[in-house]
Parts: sequence; structure tokens; C-alpha cells
Amino acid sequence: MKIIGKAEQKKIELQIETLHKKVSELEGQLATAKAEHKKLEASASKAQTEAAKVQADGSKALADAKAQLDAKAKELEAKTKELATAQAAAAKAKQEGDTATQAAKADADKTKQALDAANKALADTKAQLDAKAKELEAKTKELATAQAAATKAKQDGDAATQAANKTLADTKAQLDAKTKELDAKGKELAAAQAATAAATKAKQDADAASAKALADAKAQTDAKAKELTTLKAERDKQAKLAQQTEAKYQDSAQENELLLLQLMQAQEELVEYYEQKGEFEKLYLAYKARWERLEKRLPNYLDYGAIEIVDVDGVSDVPSITWQVKDFAQAGVALSEFGFVTVLQDGHPGIGLVKDGQPHAFVPKLLNSNKDHLATFLGLATTEFKQLTAAVSILSQLEAGQWQGFEFPAQFDLAFWRPSIQTLLAQLKQLPALLRYDEVRLKRELINPDYEHLWLEFRGLSLGAAQWKKFEIRLGAALVQADGFSQYPKFEIPLIDGKTKPFDSWYAESQDDSGAKLELRFALDKNVFDVAVWAKLADADKALLLRLIYAMPDALKRLDKQKTAIHRPWATWIDFATGAVKVLEANKTAAQLPATEVKEQKEATEAEAPSKAKAPKALPAPAKLTSTGAKAGKVISITAKPVAKAAPKPKAKPVAAKAPAKPTAKTAKQAAKTARKAKA
Repeated sequence: MKIIGKAEQKKIELQIETLHKKVSELEGQLATAKAEHKKLEASASKAQTEAAKVQADGSKALADAKAQLDAKAKELEAKTKELATAQAAAAKAKQEGDTATQAAKADADKTKQALDAANKALADTKAQLDAKAKELEAKTKELATAQAAATKAKQDGDAATQAANKTLADTKAQLDAKTKELDAKGKELAAAQAATAAATKAKQDADAASAKALADAKAQTDAKAKELTTLKAERDKQAKLAQQTEAKYQDSAQENELLLLQLMQAQEELVEYYEQKGEFEKLYLAYKARWERLEKRLPNYLDYGAIEIVDVDGVSDVPSITWQVKDFAQAGVALSEFGFVTVLQDGHPGIGLVKDGQPHAFVPKLLNSNKDHLATFLGLATTEFKQLTAAVSILSQLEAGQWQGFEFPAQFDLAFWRPSIQTLLAQLKQLPALLRYDEVRLKRELINPDYEHLWLEFRGLSLGAAQWKKFEIRLGAALVQADGFSQYPKFEIPLIDGKTKPFDSWYAESQDDSGAKLELRFALDKNVFDVAVWAKLADADKALLLRLIYAMPDALKRLDKQKTAIHRPWATWIDFATGAVKVLEANKTAAQLPATEVKEQKEATEAEAPSKAKAPKALPAPAKLTSTGAKAGKVISITAKPVAKAAPKPKAKPVAAKAPAKPTAKTAKQAAKTARKAKA
């Protein structure tokens, strides 16, 4: 159950109070929205009243215009009836005139026919004409009377027609005036109708605005109501949560009291444990001091948890025993577990480590004659050599104790293996101490117009009992030529991490942008190096520096195999370092180099040189490499055949071999002066 403190409860109450305030604010906003809604309703009612008034005024004007139009229409209708009556009368008079004319014409036609008949009759009989003369004259008088009547009737019809046309023109003029007046009234009616339409549209707009305002107000009211409902639900939820929180708080208070009681008990136990811890620390320090005193008084003392034989091969051409060691400690070296193997080859004992399930052994007696065994011995890195040294120490201790308490596997013949183990231990003590390291990396490459260097970093460096977790050295090239490289190597040794001296006799011989450094300069063209700087070093430090210089070509080869990227070919730098090694060999007498050191390096050189011998059957597995460094697998050496070609020398007559002459002090000073000139 979660514990809720008073601060958290107070925080929850503050949140509830805030929600109440928010609800009150929302209720006030809702009341304001309702008031605004009422104002909008009043505005809408006022707009509707004004629209009704405008509509009433428009209707009244329309009624007046309609009444006037009706009166004008009635008057026009009366005038139209009068015009129709006049037109009917004119049409009747014209019809009567036409009828009289047609009758007169018919009579004339008849008279003509009769005249024709009379003429014919007169032509037929002149006698009848005379008889009929009187009758013809009478008929002629009648015809003249008829024609006069017809002419009068036609004149009367024309007068009536003119009168009717005049009346029609007057009526038409009146009709045109009434029509213009009616058009004016129509325009007034159209204007009134337009005003009515505008009033109707205004009313519709007002209704639409009122409806929209009502809809918006209703939507806002609904939203506020919904929000208020949500807030009320949230308030109820928070109130319920507050009740639950209060209940939980009560439970938590009880649980807190119980936890507080348990905490007090735990604190009391912790105080007791702390006191016991202090006692154990004192006891641990006492045991540690006792162990250190024991190691100081007994430097060869070692301790291990268990050692056992895991496999015995006595039937193969190379008999072997595989051992397993657990929890080893000696002289500050602690190893949790490792395996090693002892062998018999050609009657000579050998030893080696088990790597990836495969034995990698060497026979000390065959190091001078078998390059495969020498390569295996030289290929031991610092950590691997520590394991091998631990194995030798355990075997020596078991042999010194006559193998008492050791559990041998069934059918193990100790009498057969013991002499070879004794011989092996004696031979291993005679092996020289060599420079070894676990890993080498390219820390930085510097490129300037007249100077370049490769800054190398060795990890797990060791020489005999001396060990360095990290050791830094720079191979510099001074006076770099644009069309070639350099003839002036420099071995620069800075402080480790810029603050720790790498060896006791180190001193700040010069300074650069990276800080103080000890610098040993060479001149390949003069075949000399800075003897003055070399003379200031202690013998042990000379041995270390000598081995590092001899190690440089092999370290560069490892970086080349790792595909570490630099701007120059690796072969150029390897030849450059090899040239420095050749200068050391040529000046070993002037530099007072230890003869044993030079001999060991030459043996390592011969082991590294390519040979036509058959490849070994069991070589060490290739170490895993990274992009910035290479696993060390061999002790460093120089190649047997230097890559850099020496200038041809004139042939001299064969003379008896002489020991190298000891250089005079003057010669040494000149060599030192020449080397200093090569300083960048």
C-alpha cells in the first residue's frame, strides 16, 4: 500500500479547493451567458416589432396605391366603354353607308343592264327606243335621284367616320394620358413592392440573425452546461478520491507507524552491523598486514585454491599432462583460473598454456635450434607470461614438498614424469627476462611540414619484475623533406598521462606542445645517436629503452596488420625504425650497451626473420584486434634483413678481423653534437 504523507494530502485538498473555485467561476460564466441570451432575445423581439411596423406601413402604402389603381382602372374602363360605344356607332354608320353604296351600286348595275338592254333594244329596234324615250328619261331621273341619295349617304358616312375618328383620337389621347398615369402608379406600386420586399428581407435577416444568435447562445449554454456537468462529475470523483485518499492515509499512517518501528529496529541492527564491520575491517587490515609481512619475509611464497590434472596423454609422439589451477595468488599477482600443459618432445621437457582448448608449448632446450619453439616463447604476452610463471611456481612448490597431499589420477606414473618436471624447472630458471606487452595502440599521428610523429601506447608492458599498466613513446621524424622522408629519427618518451615518470632516471630533456619529454635523437646519414642523453640514464632504464627501440619495428608491423590508417605507408616508418636499430648496433661500444641485451635482441631478430622452415603444428591462435590497437603476441625484434638499403661501400682488401676500436672522447663529443643538430 502506498504511503501518503500530510504534504501530499494537503496538495490533494488544495486541488479539490481549486476545482471548487473553477466550478464557481463556470457557474458565474453560465449566468452571464444566460443574461446575454436574454439580451439577444429582447433584441430579436425588437427587430421583429420594427419589421412588423415596416411591413404594416408597406401594406398600407400598397393598399392606397391599389385603391388609386382600382379607381383609375374603373375610370379607364368607363372611357374604354365610351370608346367602344363610339367605335360601334362609327362602325354602324360606316356599315349603313356601305350598305347604301352597295344598294346604289346594285341599282346602277341594274340600270346599266337595263340601259344595255334598252340600247340593245334600241339597236334592235329604233322604234322601241323612241317609245321608250319617256320611260328612259323617267328612269334616268330616278337614277340621278338615287345617285344623289347615294352621294349624300356617302357624305354623311364620311362625316360620321371623321367624327368617330376624332372621338377615337380624343379617346386614345385620354387613354395614353391614363396609361402614363397608370405607369406612374405602377412605378409607385413597384417601389412600394420593393420596399415591402426589402422590409420582408430585413425581417428574414433579422429572423435569421435572431435564430443564429439563439442557436449560438443555446450551443454555448449547452457547452457550459456540459462542462458544468463534467466539472461536477470531476468534483464528485475528486471528492470520492479524497475520501479514498483519506482512507488510504489512515491505513498508511498505521503502516508508517509499523514501518517506523521496523526502521528503528533495522537502525539498531545497522549500528550493530556497522560496529561489526569496523571490527572486520580491523581484522582484515591485520590479516592483510600479516600477509604482506609473510610475502616480504618469504618472497617465493605462493597460495592457490586447487590444482589438478585434467588429462594425461602418454601414448602420442609428444606425451603431455594438462593441468588446471584455481584461485592463484603470489607477490601481488592473483589469477582466478587458468590451464597449462607440460610435454616431452624428443626427450626434452616443455611447458605452455592452453588457449582455446589447444596446447601451445615450447621446449627450453630447443629454443636455440627450433624457431617454432622460440616464436611460441617470444609470443607470450605479459598476462600470459604471468600465468606461465604461476604454473612454474606451483610445480616448484609441489616438487619441494615431494608432491605430498596431491591427488594423482589412476594409473599415473609419477616416477616417469618427475625427472622431466625437475629438468624443466631448472631450465626455465635460466631463461632471460624479455620485454613483453599485451597490446599496442596508435594514440595520435602528428603531421607538420618539417616534422611528423607516431604516438604509440603500450598496454600491460613488462620487463622482468618491472611492470607498467600503460607506457607511452613517440617515434618522431625531424627535418622531413618534401621529396622524401627523413634521416633523423627521434624516440620521445613523455610523462605517462602527463604526470607520471615512466622510469626513475627519466628527466625533462626538452619541451613541446604536449609537455615535457625525454628525447633520444638519431642521425641515419651519420650513423650516430645522442650518446650524451643516453649516458645520463640508469643501467636498468637503458635496458628498458634499448628493448623499446628494438621493439618499435615489430609494433609498427602489428599496427599495419591491424589496418590502422596513417597518411604514409607503414613500410616507410618500419624502415625508419629499423634504421635506428642499426645505428644502435653500430654504436654499441660507444654507448656502452650491455652485451647480453644486444645478444638477446639479435636472437629475437633471428626468430622473427622469415625462414624456409616448415610451419609449426600448434601455433598460437591469432589475437582479436581492434581499430585502434593490436594484441601483442610476440616479443619485439627487428628484421634480419633491413628494408632500408645501405649505400654501397668500396671493396677493401681482405684483412684480419679486428676488435672494434674504442672511440675517443673527442669522437663521442662530435657524435653527440651531430645528433643534437637533428633536433626538430
